[in-house]
Amino acid sequence: MFIDLHLHTNCSDASFTVKEAINQAKKLNIGLAITDHNNIKGAIEAEKYKEVLTIPSIEVGTKENKHAVLHFYQAKELQEFYKKHIKDHKVKDKIFNWWRTDIPTAKLIETSLNYNCVIIAAHPYNPILTSKNWTLETVPNMKKIHAIEVLNAAIKPDWNKGAELLAKQLDKPRVGGSDAHCISNIGKAGIETKETEVENILNAIKKGQIKVKGKTYDKISEIKHYKEVIYNNLFPKKI
Repeated sequence: MFIDLHLHTNCSDASFTVKEAINQAKKLNIGLAITDHNNIKGAIEAEKYKEVLTIPSIEVGTKENKHAVLHFYQAKELQEFYKKHIKDHKVKDKIFNWWRTDIPTAKLIETSLNYNCVIIAAHPYNPILTSKNWTLETVPNMKKIHAIEVLNAAIKPDWNKGAELLAKQLDKPRVGGSDAHCISNIGKAGIETKETEVENILNAIKKGQIKVKGKTYDKISEIKHYKEVIYNNLFPKKI
């Protein structure tokens, strides 16, 4: 089974609906995790579509503008986590409206460890987002996360190489995701696993018993991606 572990919908800063994402996943015969920025509406809506495997997830932007993708074993735990720790901590950045909370990265990690979830450092070497990468100096408790996103299809290969080195340094499992913001980019990267149930898939990620599959966007896909990201952050929708 192939699963795209990182993509967005119009419940944050992408152009497509949850239903459209599900239809695309059916077409590609893949599973997916909707990881909207600091928002779980899309992830919870996806739960009703039983014809596609979906993982209850969220991407959280921290005070330092580092991003963590959290995959939950159960939707109800994602809802509890969001209500208690994310909902009232969103910060409206001047440009990237969807991307930030006031939660320090180290605190997010410690809080997440109280839940049954998989904590992933998303695109940890992305200079567009932050001038300080994920390091043990900037995030002292970084060793407690479960995996590193080493293949983010939306960013440059050299930045993914930095993530690969980080995973090697910390001896952490590696994962991938498309970071899709337009529908044609869904499935460009993800993981391959023999497991077919959410619990077993997340356990396999923690154990490093999965394969990273995919590739970074071509030039046309990259242009489409940044067009959607910039437009939907400059002109955010009311959710």
